Amino acid sequence: MSEPAAEGGDTPSPPGSISFVLATETGVDRAGPVLEVIGAALRPGDEAILLARSDGIADLPWPAPPWLRVVGIPEASIFGLRGRIPAVARREWIVLFEEHTYMTAATVAALRAMIEERRDLDLIVILGKNLTSISPWGWANFLHTFTRAWAPVAEPPPFAPVTSVALRRAALPGEAPLSDGEWELRIVPRLFATGRVGWANAIYIDHDRPMELVSCFTTNFHNGRAAGAQLRRLGVPAPRVVGEGWNDLTQRPQQLVEALAPRWHELPAGTAWRLRVVGLAACLGKTMGALLGPGRSPHLID
Repeated sequence: MSEPAAEGGDTPSPPGSISFVLATETGVDRAGPVLEVIGAALRPGDEAILLARSDGIADLPWPAPPWLRVVGIPEASIFGLRGRIPAVARREWIVLFEEHTYMTAATVAALRAMIEERRDLDLIVILGKNLTSISPWGWANFLHTFTRAWAPVAEPPPFAPVTSVALRRAALPGEAPLSDGEWELRIVPRLFATGRVGWANAIYIDHDRPMELVSCFTTNFHNGRAAGAQLRRLGVPAPRVVGEGWNDLTQRPQQLVEALAPRWHELPAGTAWRLRVVGLAACLGKTMGALLGPGRSPHLID
């Protein structure tokens, strides 16, 4: 299916309406559980969009329901797919998920309640839990991203995970597609920095990514390499990108361990050294991305 044209910006969206967007490069065959929750939660004025690489759409194991708009982007990585969100999402709020970010009807209800009650917000953090991928390496992979947004939290998280997030459509710069990395490295961080941010412990996803040593290392290496290359593309000097990678190895693991101290009893033995291995993978990836470009990494992390 080719990409439909976005509606004009002059068309008003119903107050509180939501564009539910599920972005996945090659995981459409695993998207059914998330889409079932979205479909049951839709209200008049909402829309649901599946963003996928064009050739991946052929993997749909079920007929697309009438309420789902399927948008295929040729040869796109997950970063390119997220970059198309401003061009295809039309409602007042955009709620982004991936096929491995499981949620419940209660999560959607809590998110919708905050959207309706807090008209001062531009961004709502979607917290994370690790309810399914509970292997030791699954925990390390989860904590590398979600430590400070691991529900329940006692205070506002200091950042928003960029792959599952809710934001006000009017806060985006326009309707033109974004360049790769702009959603992750500029748009969401900029909105988070404004302070017009909400969160609630009832608003979370189960980040289901089963991992063992090799898959954990390679995933975080490819994440790092893709991020490093995108930072360079956005004008960040190579030495600074390499420095960020070095921080992933030398400082961030210890910072995560300190932040996790109150909940250490919930984690598998050896989590501290596994976080250092994940930091090594991210460091190597960012260094290679800064110096040699992205390679195939953007297509190997979905």
